[in-house]
Amino acid sequence: MKLSRAPLIAALVYAVVGVLWITFSDAAVVSVARDADALIQLQRWKGWLYVAATSVLVYGLVAASLRSEHRLARRLRLAEERLRLVLDTIPSRVLWKDRAGRYLGGNRRFAEDAGYQDPDDLVGRTDEEMPWAHDASRVRESDEAILSGRAERLDYEIVLPTRDGGQRHEVVTKVPLRSPDGEITGLLASYEDITGRKLAERQLRHAQKLRAIGELTSGVTHDFKNVLSVIIANAELLERALEADTEEGRTVADILSASRSAAGMVRKLLGFSRESDLTLAAVDLRGVVRNVAPMLSRLLAGRFRFDVEAGGDVPPVLADIDVVEQMLLNLITNARDAMPDGGEIRIRLVGPTSLWDAERGDAPPMHVIGLDTPPAPGRYIGLEVEDTGHGMAPEVAERIFEPFYTTKPTGQGTGLGLSMVYGLMRQLGGFVTLQTAEGEGATFGLWFPVLVGEAPAAARQRPSTAGSLPRGVETVLLVDDQEDLRRTGSRVLRRFGYTVLEAADGAEALAMLRRGSPRVDLVLTDYVMPGMDGIALVDAMHAEGMGIPVALTSGFAGLVEQHPGLPAIPKPWTMEELVRGVRRILDGAGAPPA
Repeated sequence: MKLSRAPLIAALVYAVVGVLWITFSDAAVVSVARDADALIQLQRWKGWLYVAATSVLVYGLVAASLRSEHRLARRLRLAEERLRLVLDTIPSRVLWKDRAGRYLGGNRRFAEDAGYQDPDDLVGRTDEEMPWAHDASRVRESDEAILSGRAERLDYEIVLPTRDGGQRHEVVTKVPLRSPDGEITGLLASYEDITGRKLAERQLRHAQKLRAIGELTSGVTHDFKNVLSVIIANAELLERALEADTEEGRTVADILSASRSAAGMVRKLLGFSRESDLTLAAVDLRGVVRNVAPMLSRLLAGRFRFDVEAGGDVPPVLADIDVVEQMLLNLITNARDAMPDGGEIRIRLVGPTSLWDAERGDAPPMHVIGLDTPPAPGRYIGLEVEDTGHGMAPEVAERIFEPFYTTKPTGQGTGLGLSMVYGLMRQLGGFVTLQTAEGEGATFGLWFPVLVGEAPAAARQRPSTAGSLPRGVETVLLVDDQEDLRRTGSRVLRRFGYTVLEAADGAEALAMLRRGSPRVDLVLTDYVMPGMDGIALVDAMHAEGMGIPVALTSGFAGLVEQHPGLPAIPKPWTMEELVRGVRRILDGAGAPPA
């Protein structure tokens, strides 16, 4: 420890002044004094003067030294306060120990985790005196790796319980403390809370899994739509040719019933993969809830208490009203099935609210499902369905939106309802939230973005099913790479008076159109085909100035939405949908009436 320089300077000055005073003062006194008495008197005054002068000098030097020490102590105190402020402000828990494993200090976050209000209370304690005493041997083992010099740095993850019964994930980092000569005197450790990062990573993996399932589902349903179109249309043709009360008629009716159920499953799968055909308009969610509430009250009569909180005006959202009612009914049914012994179900409108500010960089709430990218900033209205059922374990909640995943007994659910809700909300530009725990019920939230500006005109109109099917006399060129689908479509259209030409791809169709004979009134082409696909065929027809109406038919309804100027007949189509769709397109293109 270095000595202060002020006392040393004072001693040197005192010695020098003493030597000079003794050397010169005696000669001066002798030269002035006239007799012995005068000499004695002068020597006495000289002594008092020396004492006084040196006292003043020593006082000044000591006072300067004390002031210097005070300034040094104040600087040290300020430095210590700043260090404490920094340690207590950083989000990590920080601690340091000596070689014996005794705590030398820590920041306030770490002290509070250990059960102490003042970090100074940590000093001198060991891990055996901490709440994690049961794990002290493992902590000591990792400490020894640092203190022995076997490792210059250790990083590992631990899971700690929280006061509310949850878990906290942390990354522990340990490094050695060294003296100026390089000797290891202790260690420094920090605990960084990575719970939020872990949740975000899990959520991203969940979103990526759902997206991959959606892409796979989309491809499978596209092929399945083609198969269903063949089955349904041919079965409908047979149904028209057979008597309903015969064995053959009942067989065909069973085929049709099963096929239409399969088509319903396809529509739900398309909802999950975000390729449903939607008719978007401005929707008043409060009006939807009030319209559906009476039906839901009848559905929940008996063991259930049903409440609706939908007071006050809310701005409109851009949605398909039928889809919103379908999703709401699906969530209510799911809540009912979660309470076999009865309970309470509540529908609640929330908002409008911003939830979080994506532009400001706020993190979305952790209970958002499958959110791989933040939704657009803005205001949202929530339509929440809350139940008092048995709730869900984390591993169940993790998979509840996957297609075909269900916790219901065999035969009581397909596992497609919630997956459809998830996909449809993403297609509408919103998202789904889920808050649940075992024994604490569940709350599903559908969050719709508030409509800004005017609602777009409906992309499609639902065909009317009233009356008999319309007939026609025009010529239709049917382009599809699947032979059985072309054959079925031709059979249906010919049955209703049309002349049908067939082409296996865009190139063959273009060659037929270039010949100009026979005259074609409508080109009905598949979207996705090998070689020249439907859009390439349309582009080639426009480039050559062919003014023939064109319509698309495809299982990829989402792709069709990218070309709103082209009319479409989505797959799987029934006989009625194909005939009415062709008639509507021809009439809209100015074709002569049948």
